[in-house]
Amino acid sequence: LAFVDKTVIPALAAVSSAVLQWYGDAAAAVTLIGPDPELAKASHPAAGALRKLCDRLSRDFGATLKEAA
Repeated sequence: LAFVDKTVIPALAAVSSAVLQWYGDAAAAVTLIGPDPELAKASHPAAGALRKLCDRLSRDFGATLKEAA
């Protein structure tokens, strides 16, 4: 996951996650943007849901994923 807080774009926060292809390169990036400053934290429920979605899509593309530490 990658995060952007309001210091980049005033009043907006974002979280982004990559979707990987079978050989490990990024096929796409999915990003959520909104006014909630908590969105730029790994503990936000939307960040967790985004990670799960992108992990599932990556597995559908054939990527082998390691468990997050």
